[in-house]
Amino acid sequence: MIFSVLINILIVFFMLSLFVGLYMFFCRDYRHFKGIGRLEDLYWGDAFLNRFYFVLTTFTTIGYGDITPKSKRARILTISILLFIMVIILKAFDGFIKTYYGVYDTVKDDIKSETKKLEHRNGGD
Repeated sequence: MIFSVLINILIVFFMLSLFVGLYMFFCRDYRHFKGIGRLEDLYWGDAFLNRFYFVLTTFTTIGYGDITPKSKRARILTISILLFIMVIILKAFDGFIKTYYGVYDTVKDDIKSETKKLEHRNGGD
């Protein structure tokens, strides 16, 4: 159960890193984004932080709108990432639901077996 949750968390972090890397590679120039100025995106660390912020606000569906894709390349990449995110979120949500019901069924079965044991003991006296 915990292993499944940890795997899903690692998948999410891997996807965030992958998407930031894609933006750093394909949309490194500040002109691909509305809301990022040349001086705010001058150094690699600043560019990374801007793309990470954009990906995280997009990934969490908050989408403040302060940084938006401006070029066609950035829009196409954003659309692709959003579609992929939807699949990953649904897969992770499915995993959480299956894990929950697996634990629920185990506890329910344990309660039934304990109840039968108690009924057997009380019925035999």
